[in-house]
Amino acid sequence: MQGAYLERVREDDAAADGCVEYKFSHSVTEFQSIRSGSLTTVPGDNGSPKKSVKAPPVFFESRHLFRIAFLEPHPKTVDIDHPMAAIAEGFQYEDGVLWGDIDFVNSPGLFSLRLRIVHADNRKEELEFKFPVVSVKMNVERDYTAIKNDIQNASPGLVLAFLAKTFGDSGFDRKRHRQTGEEWFGILQNVFDEYECACKKIINDPHRRYVVEPIWQRADRIKRWSPQQVNLFFRTDPAVREIIRFRTSQIAAAIDTAENRFVLYTLKSLARELAEFAKKYADKEGINPKFIANIRERAKSLDGLSHNPFFRGVGRFEGFRQQSLVLQRRPGYAQILTTWLLLQQSLSPTNKGIQIGYRPISALYEFWCFLEFKKLLTQVLGNAGEDKFESGTIENVLDKEDLKDGAKEKTLSKLVHIWKIDGRTYTLSYQKTYGLEGEDRTFAIDYLQRPDIVFSIQDDLAPDDYTYLFDSKYRISTMDGKDASPRDAIDEMHRYRDAILYRHGDDFLRQPNRRETIGAYVLFPGRSGDRSYEYKEKCEVENIGAIPLLPGEDGEAKLLSFIKKIVTKRSANEHLGKVIPTRGTTVVIGTADMEYVIVGYCKSPEHWQWIQSNKKYNMRIGDKNGTVLGVPNLLYAKYILIHSESELHTNKLFEIVPFSAHLCTRKNLSGYPSNKSAENSPNANKHYLLVNLRPVDKDNPLFGKMFDVSKLEGYKKGHQSSKTFVTTVNELEKSIIS
Repeated sequence: MQGAYLERVREDDAAADGCVEYKFSHSVTEFQSIRSGSLTTVPGDNGSPKKSVKAPPVFFESRHLFRIAFLEPHPKTVDIDHPMAAIAEGFQYEDGVLWGDIDFVNSPGLFSLRLRIVHADNRKEELEFKFPVVSVKMNVERDYTAIKNDIQNASPGLVLAFLAKTFGDSGFDRKRHRQTGEEWFGILQNVFDEYECACKKIINDPHRRYVVEPIWQRADRIKRWSPQQVNLFFRTDPAVREIIRFRTSQIAAAIDTAENRFVLYTLKSLARELAEFAKKYADKEGINPKFIANIRERAKSLDGLSHNPFFRGVGRFEGFRQQSLVLQRRPGYAQILTTWLLLQQSLSPTNKGIQIGYRPISALYEFWCFLEFKKLLTQVLGNAGEDKFESGTIENVLDKEDLKDGAKEKTLSKLVHIWKIDGRTYTLSYQKTYGLEGEDRTFAIDYLQRPDIVFSIQDDLAPDDYTYLFDSKYRISTMDGKDASPRDAIDEMHRYRDAILYRHGDDFLRQPNRRETIGAYVLFPGRSGDRSYEYKEKCEVENIGAIPLLPGEDGEAKLLSFIKKIVTKRSANEHLGKVIPTRGTTVVIGTADMEYVIVGYCKSPEHWQWIQSNKKYNMRIGDKNGTVLGVPNLLYAKYILIHSESELHTNKLFEIVPFSAHLCTRKNLSGYPSNKSAENSPNANKHYLLVNLRPVDKDNPLFGKMFDVSKLEGYKKGHQSSKTFVTTVNELEKSIIS
């Protein structure tokens, strides 16, 4: 390959005038980006192009139209050698000009445009143009590198991609991890040419081992005789001693050495693995068939070298018994050993030396936002259990899958992290897909919905979850001269809040569908300080807004503060108090201003005696009739009214001691009636909600009043009369018997 690289000079050379120097092959007369400005070689004397030209580095994350002109006589064919079919098929060659467009959105890094040229005289040439693509949304050297490092630490190798428009520097990871196919192929691409040349050099000038081999020759051909051979000669019958052959030896150079066996082993292994790699990616969407054909050609080339006549006398490699100085020092063999050791390594974006493709920065930013959210949540809640994968594995957690309209998929998340602390469950989900209405309680209307981050809080004794959505957008706009989230991203948050619903119970008439989401927020790569538009008021008032988030910026502190506000909310009022109701409706929430009363059932005189003596009341939690799990506003009740089957007029009203509610098992209900042999009972470990009671104050207007339980709205006759329900003090006052 000629020196046809389009490459930057040293920083100190370029810093003088802010320009970047590019080098061109003698066969290219012009290289031009029509959108970004001309990178043109100006023809010199006799029409020959200059060897270099200075041009500004203006390739950003956008679509660029390129034009490459060739000198006469024009080449017959020019092909693009790139893994992605979209790039290879995006160029056309006609009348000595190659032109096409490339969309660099979400692809910062170093771009390589390889040209395979067949000239008019059938001479073949390969050219390669390289230039940097710069992100306008973040600092590539600082922010992009930090994002890749954080993802690498969470899951080694996840940032790498075989199908990538651009590539970046990577290096060998000192902390070894399981090597991915992308890592292996990326390393091989960087060292393949050197490896192939080293193999050819060894075939032409191999290492030989000199050995003494026995041979049989006639007496007149033996040059050196040992005493034993002389004695044997004279003891032989004179009539036949001139025609028979005598055993002797000679020094011969053998190629069946451990080093040559190792070379043959690497050739066969790499040829086989390359063929398997090509087979694996041949049907991958977006792959360039010519690129796969090129991989197969390389595999065929290595396979041909392994069948070279030189290796016919080389045996099977079974390892080295001792260190080999030949592999360490001899030219050719040293390159083979180095390549083989490199191919066993894993890569890390924190180091440099290997050029390899990375996943689109938009996908990396989305997953990094999830990792950052999880890190900040861990600071607030502490460490949690292991990650759980509901669909797929960590290897495909960044793979993009289109939402299929009409598909009745289940509501599943790619990745789930759970904290269980003090009777509350905090669930953090990555790319949770809400399926259409079916078996799941949470579902989407008409079309599937998939927000990036879903954070929900569930109180073990409360009926509902409190759900907040966060969607990462690697896009940026401006508002009042500051970084802002794009308008359509904010609109998408409104869509999430309206389209994702929750079905409470199976009775659709009495329990209609409700909104699942309290708030939805955009995470975007805005900068620190006052350079980002402030969405604080929108977040707090409308529960719709955006939060800037980049590594090392104060957006992390803003998100941490927001998370703390969500986590520390304990009541429904705190979570739902600012939900905007639909016109003509109101939102009724359990609040301190609205006092609730639990209406409980006493099953026997013994039970009443236990309640009086222990000043406690127990309520069963479980999946059978009579459970209080899911009873609205139970935890916000201030009073409890106790009645029995034959006592619907009752004055047994108590005040619940604040914050006294706690869980216990049946065997821990000391002295509870019918609790004999409770430890051996199947129900011994059944859970109960226990609250402490105290008498109602004499100054309280409800003190000493008699209430008619049958007049309360939640009361049911018959076998359901023992069910616990919650009413309000206002309703209780209406049932007072005068």
